[in-house]
Amino acid sequence: MTPSWLSTLLSNAAGVESNGGPVRLEVRDIGELKLPSGRVIACDPVVEPDLRPFALSLPPGTWPVGITIAHFPGADQRIAGAWIRASRSLPVRWEPARIAGMGDSPDTAYGVDSGTGGFVSPEAAASLAARLDDAFMDALTAQMDSVYVHTRSWAVVPVPGTDGLNVVAFSSGFGDGAYGSYWGYDDAGTIACLPTDFGVIGRGGRDSTPARPWWKLW
Repeated sequence: MTPSWLSTLLSNAAGVESNGGPVRLEVRDIGELKLPSGRVIACDPVVEPDLRPFALSLPPGTWPVGITIAHFPGADQRIAGAWIRASRSLPVRWEPARIAGMGDSPDTAYGVDSGTGGFVSPEAAASLAARLDDAFMDALTAQMDSVYVHTRSWAVVPVPGTDGLNVVAFSSGFGDGAYGSYWGYDDAGTIACLPTDFGVIGRGGRDSTPARPWWKLW
């Protein structure tokens, strides 16, 4: 089922209902993702980056990536959603971002085991999976630490072994789980954006006690 609150993730707003009470949403651009074929993978980039891409794709090129930060009372901040912006048009219709080779399967979510989600191209994913070593993790950690606020962070880092390709990584809401992505279409039927919903807003009953991201555990 497509969440009814996806459009809420694309705008600054106050008093939005979340799993931990009303929050203020802040939309922020964080960088650009290179997509040489236009195909996109949403994944946990430090555990399993080489998943299947989505069945649909964007035109090849470099696309802006943004996040939506939910500001809770006190010091707690969470990334409620992350998205690739294909145009400045507002989406009027949403569809699940189905996975290539899985037909009409309703299961479009990817698993997060590191408290981190991400977007990457298939062309970069294989190289990334082969190079999840200390050097890459140190580079990713340094960039995420440089913008860390309790308890969210992000990074845009080059993928070793590629011709300038990159991966965009960000904290995933309250941490580990399974998170779905969706295509947003404008009133002309053109893809406007591709957000991942991290389950922070629109549902009840989730404990908002801060959890330390994986790179803060040691």
